[in-house]
Amino acid sequence: GHEAARSTLNDRNALFEDSIPLSVVSYDGGLRLLVDVRPQRFDGEWLPKQRLLLDTGSSTLAFCKRQFILAAQYEPSNFIACNEYNPGGKTSGYWGPFVTGAIQVAHLTWKLSNYSIMVQETMMPCTDGIDGIFGIAFGQLDTAFVAADRSHIIVSDSNFTCPSNSSGSVSPPLMEHLYRGRSQKLGIFWAGKKGHVYLGEAAVNNEHYSNGHQYALTAKLGEQGYYNIELLSISVGKEIFGHTGPASPCILDTGTPTIVLPQEVYDASTQQNGTLVLRVAGFD
Repeated sequence: GHEAARSTLNDRNALFEDSIPLSVVSYDGGLRLLVDVRPQRFDGEWLPKQRLLLDTGSSTLAFCKRQFILAAQYEPSNFIACNEYNPGGKTSGYWGPFVTGAIQVAHLTWKLSNYSIMVQETMMPCTDGIDGIFGIAFGQLDTAFVAADRSHIIVSDSNFTCPSNSSGSVSPPLMEHLYRGRSQKLGIFWAGKKGHVYLGEAAVNNEHYSNGHQYALTAKLGEQGYYNIELLSISVGKEIFGHTGPASPCILDTGTPTIVLPQEVYDASTQQNGTLVLRVAGFD
């Protein structure tokens, strides 16, 4: 009995160490998932926690507070981050230096983490209780530019444009943490009021996911560094869009609280009374 209790306690402690709690806020027309992150202060203590938007559609961890350039402890670099968001919609983006320093992500401490501090931003999540962005996509999206290229950045109320040629990519903090571990799995669970990001084997060994048959979407690394889920078809009423061949990749983006549909599907959904149904691989 004692051994069983000790084993259960150890399992719970392991899940605690391998998970990051999530909170939620309403922002710009939808609910967004948040992670608490604190950069290390110049004296070795920790700066106040920052609520960062969890974004599977980008890769950079960036703080909104420009004063962190002086307040945080880090190693500077000769590179800057510059990211543009929401193509085709409201222009948003930022630029700021890339630095390397220690951060606390909830109860976890990650040393030598690459992050950015926004110097200029347009329409970024820096209001309504959000203090920055926590990109957790793959390294291909975490592009870096030489600091001298900041003269090519265009920032205005209606336009944000980054330099055309990057100098490479930077490993995002969460991905770097997974690369150091024995398993590179990642799981996100959200139940309306509470949720977790599960790291490593905890992604498939927790109370919400067991033996791979619970209600979980499986995402794969796409060619451009996004999380892709496999979309088999879309239907509106009796009208089916798509094909019967290989599934089409669909980007899973927690930073966008909308489903973006092909124009023909949108038109059909507004003209018909039928139910919109998305068939996703693994849910047939």
